[in-house]
Amino acid sequence: MMAPAAGRAACQISGTGLCVRDLGHRYRAGSGQGFALDGVSLDLPPGAVHCLLGPSGSGKSTVLRLVAGLERPSAGSIALDGQTLCDREHWIQPERRSIGLMFQDVALFPHMTIRKNVAFGLRTRDAAKCRRRVDELLVMVGLAAHAEKFPHELSGGEQQRAALARTLAAEPRLVLLDEAFSALDPGLRVEVRGSVLTILRQAGIPVLMVTHDPDEAIAEADRIHVIEDGRITQSGSVSQLYRSPATRFVAGFFGPVLRFRGCPEDGQLATPIGPIPVSRDGQQGVEVVLRTRDLAPVAAGKSPWRATVLACRDLGDRCRVELAAEGERLGDIHVPSSLAHRVGGEIGLAFDPGAMFVFPWPEGLNNSKNGGIPSRANH
Repeated sequence: MMAPAAGRAACQISGTGLCVRDLGHRYRAGSGQGFALDGVSLDLPPGAVHCLLGPSGSGKSTVLRLVAGLERPSAGSIALDGQTLCDREHWIQPERRSIGLMFQDVALFPHMTIRKNVAFGLRTRDAAKCRRRVDELLVMVGLAAHAEKFPHELSGGEQQRAALARTLAAEPRLVLLDEAFSALDPGLRVEVRGSVLTILRQAGIPVLMVTHDPDEAIAEADRIHVIEDGRITQSGSVSQLYRSPATRFVAGFFGPVLRFRGCPEDGQLATPIGPIPVSRDGQQGVEVVLRTRDLAPVAAGKSPWRATVLACRDLGDRCRVELAAEGERLGDIHVPSSLAHRVGGEIGLAFDPGAMFVFPWPEGLNNSKNGGIPSRANH
């Protein structure tokens, strides 16, 4: 039996949309219990697109499986449109939840035409109603001219839209997308993803999508729930996550970053690019995260921060410069072609200290005083 976590309220039945409260789950690992989820909570209103974003193994797909009813959680509650799907006393079977799932594999029946694939999802078996509804759905997803084709005769993007039509045929109250667009080519992925989510928004169906790609979450989600090691560490809009990242993982979402670790002294952290002002003093180790997009290249000698030009790629109106300091590669920045720079030479770096983020560094560097230790930039 599942028990809600102490001190937390279960989902309020009066609301609409999806409500997840204190969801916990454990997988059996050998003779013990393997870790999966711990206290996951989120609210998803009708017509909104929310994203569960996290690295592989963080638990994001497990959340979708629990919401869909493919597995039963160890703790917590789930409600949809005011109906309790599961808690300590209730359990609704997955086929009775009216939830649509779309995966990377579209799973269309290869021996059926697109019309028959879509009709398979309908609840009615009245021939006239069935044909009318299938026609409506095919027009909605832009496949009216392909009704009599078989799945192998469609492009990857067309197959994805056919899968969406079949999902909508069942009149779902919620749609779950598990890396649904990752198999498509990058250009097609953006186009198909945008059209699919537009259709779902217009239909007023809430969407919970799972991805490990920050660009996908940034481009499409109304709200992002960051999940790390089975816990949601931050929820918010793209703007909120950009301006106030709660973890070093979130701080690295928005492009390449420089990371420096060390123990600040006299309000500064010694780093390979020069001393960086940090408000924390003492023996506590910190990690400073600085987005490379916030770095402004300036002439050498005009900034206290500098790096060596390791390599340079001419892009026409600008150059992509690879930076290094004290033998460590730092990352790339874009430099105006007019700014003097050469491979092997120094370049100045300017940035607003308010644009960097400082996090406690658990390892603490053993109270060493050898300055910041940069980790490689995230790409």
